Formats: sequence, structure tokens, C-alpha cells
Amino acid sequence: MINESVVEESTRPVGRILRLLSGAVLVGLIVEAFERMSVDLLLSSALIFSGITAMYILIHLVIVKKQLVLNPVVGACFAVAPAIAIYVLAGDAGEIAVITYIGISLILDAIRADLGCEVMAIPGILTGQRTNLCCLFFSPIDWVESRVRSALGR
Repeated sequence: MINESVVEESTRPVGRILRLLSGAVLVGLIVEAFERMSVDLLLSSALIFSGITAMYILIHLVIVKKQLVLNPVVGACFAVAPAIAIYVLAGDAGEIAVITYIGISLILDAIRADLGCEVMAIPGILTGQRTNLCCLFFSPIDWVESRVRSALGR
């Protein structure tokens, strides 16, 4: 019997494959778009990408260093909100930066078999620590996969 209070340390195969495929699709779309981008748009996107990364490192450090205990779902909503705002408000450069950031994060999470919020993948790699936030899309898949595997005795 699985202790429900124990958090799994890594994703299962289906969750990893879905993260990898989703990330690859997003990065593939951006790579194709790079061919048609002006230098100004490319530089703006790179600058916004750097800002997104810095912002999520700060959010990650606050959560980890202050040992904030957040409801994983509510915390994930708050973590994803800045990316959504940038995507909506920053025009083409913002869209490209957010899609690139999430695509790379999904691929990194798939490679590392990390659970949780994908926007925290890059900060997690840089700090070597995870946050307790779930992913609004992939965590339910992970939970179902874990329950199915435990019911099958694997």
C-alpha cells in the first residue's frame, strides 16, 4: 500500500513522454519561427526570456528559502500567472519568450524526470532544489499514472 503523504520523487514513463513531446513541439514551433524573425524581435524575445528566467529564479528562491508551505495547486496558479501575463501583454516577443521558456522547461523536466510545475524547472536545476508546486496540466496525469501502476502492483 502506498502512503499518500509521501510525494513521489520522479515522473512515470507516460508523464515523461508527454512532457518531452509537448516541449519538443513548442521548441519546434519556435525554431521554425526563428527563421522568419527580425533581429529586433529575436533580441527582444531573448531579453524577455532572460527576464522570465530571472523572475522565476526569484520566485523559486522565495518559496524554497522561506520554506513557504503553499497549497500546490494554488501555488502553481500563482507561478503560472506571470507567464500568462507576459504572453498576453508583451506582444510577439513575449509570446516567443514564454513558449520557448515553457518548451525548454518541459524538455528539462522530462530528461530529469522531475515532478511539479514546469515553470520552476530551470530555477530548480540552477539551485538543485524543487518547489512543492504541482503542474496544472501534467500533475493530474502523473497522479493517475501512479495510481494505475500501484493498482497493478508495479
